[in-house]
Amino acid sequence: MSAARALQVLFGGTFDPVHIGHLRVALEARELLGADEVRFIPTGDPRHRAPPTFDAATRAGWIEAAIAGVPGFAVERCEIERQGPSYTIDTLRELRHRAGTDTALVFLLGLDQLAKLDQWQGWRELTDHAHLGVLNRPVESVLPEVVRAFLTEHQRPLAAVREAPAGAIVDLSITQLKLSSSDIRARWRAGLDLRW
Repeated sequence: MSAARALQVLFGGTFDPVHIGHLRVALEARELLGADEVRFIPTGDPRHRAPPTFDAATRAGWIEAAIAGVPGFAVERCEIERQGPSYTIDTLRELRHRAGTDTALVFLLGLDQLAKLDQWQGWRELTDHAHLGVLNRPVESVLPEVVRAFLTEHQRPLAAVREAPAGAIVDLSITQLKLSSSDIRARWRAGLDLRW
């Protein structure tokens, strides 16, 4: 009997700032997928949104503090160390190269990202390098037709992430907490307490 394929969850975002909602997503994704590791990937120079409020080193430091002592959680700094704009396809190529050809990689995508997937650089190549884990799949009608077709082509059951290192799109049902980094930044600017 062969050894089980190693599996890493890749969780990208600005984490501007990181909060308990991010941590809960990471924990539940790890449990659902039976992942060995979750790598938080703070965005360097994002092209799809306004620049983050806080600098990359600060955001990465906050993630490190938030996950300290959590086995299997780590910060991946490749995007904040890379010069120029941050594109997910470049990150996945780099992480696939480092992981080798056998480790399964699962890149997490939320509704806001999925709805704009066809605007991403090299988006059709994402599944060449990783599986995509779609968090709480939305009603299909909110997605552009070309994205719906891409999902249909690559949709697989959850177990598929262990069968190959990349190529599948799987649905992940994760607890949704009513938290957002933008709300936290608004409280911070207003001088309100940020605890809990």
